[in-house]
Amino acid sequence: MQDALRNLISEFHRSSKLPIFLIDSTTRIEESFRSPATPEPPKSHLSQLTEVPPRKARIYTWNGNEYYSVIGTENADFPYIVLWVTPRTLEETGHYEDRFPTIGMERLASYTRILFFALFRSMPVIDVPTSITDTVFSSQAHPRTYYDQLDLPEIRHNSFAKETLLLDAVERGDLKSFNRRLSGLLLSGTYGQMATRNELRNKKNLALSATTLITRAAIRGGLKQDAAFKLSDRCCQQIEHMDSIENVSTLIQEIGSLFIVRIQAADKHPGFATIYRIKDYVASHLNGRILLDDMAAALGYSKNYLCARFRRETGMTIIYYANKEKIREAKSLLTFTNLPIAKIAESLGLTDQSYLTRLFIRFEKTTPRDYRKSYHV
Repeated sequence: MQDALRNLISEFHRSSKLPIFLIDSTTRIEESFRSPATPEPPKSHLSQLTEVPPRKARIYTWNGNEYYSVIGTENADFPYIVLWVTPRTLEETGHYEDRFPTIGMERLASYTRILFFALFRSMPVIDVPTSITDTVFSSQAHPRTYYDQLDLPEIRHNSFAKETLLLDAVERGDLKSFNRRLSGLLLSGTYGQMATRNELRNKKNLALSATTLITRAAIRGGLKQDAAFKLSDRCCQQIEHMDSIENVSTLIQEIGSLFIVRIQAADKHPGFATIYRIKDYVASHLNGRILLDDMAAALGYSKNYLCARFRRETGMTIIYYANKEKIREAKSLLTFTNLPIAKIAESLGLTDQSYLTRLFIRFEKTTPRDYRKSYHV
């Protein structure tokens, strides 16, 4: 049961990008689902969030612009699930205008209802938000915020030693160490300012520089140069096309993860790299028709070789895998968007809604409409 709950919350975090914390009865964080760039909530706040009974939900607000959503569970190990939305910037810890994404109270309430329904198959009643105070400082005549109380060092550049350790984790294909060392790098100082009058340009330059360093580390780690440079080009092109970057630290983490996964695939089995390239091609073409001839031409192998190799290594055909991935994406769109089913089919490169329905029944034993009724709020 606990594994199922963790898997559900992990998937919900991936979809919503919200930091989620499992809290025990003493307000200790048992487990967290967050990016390496996201800090933990202040303990003085968590201590005021434990009055929610099982199968109930409540939203708390602090300082008028920071929100916590708490769901009471029936699990003795972590009786509280906490979703956190904060508008504070990493500028307070020395990072140039790096902002944690904020979604506002209404969307937080909607996300809470979705997660609550997934847990208990019923809709919660969420009242007016309860205000909390920072008990440590609320008695002061002019109380400062929790973040103002932090004993922060003067702004300085990131530690070169910690940057070296971070790139070493990339080179070794160690994602866990990469995430941990990225957190350490963030605490060591600021990225610096590469563009003085344009925040977006500065963030793009930082992300591009990080991509270059990560690419070189990946090549040292055994990733083929052609594959590394192609992935680097794709990352750089996507960075340049971004209209905004909320959190450059999270973007760097995602780029590092892309390279590390490919290093791991190449390291596990020389032939597995081919399988990974097939899966990567499928992931990149979920919004269109996936033709084996086109895939073979793009990957530089014969169609027969790719089909035989994939089936031997995975036990399924490429088309079966591609359809399975399309249905996985359809499930996410059905759950977390209001797109009409016909539009979902079109966005996945399927011929029409009826074809999506046939595939959905094949993989999920239900129709898209019934699936949405079960999970969509």
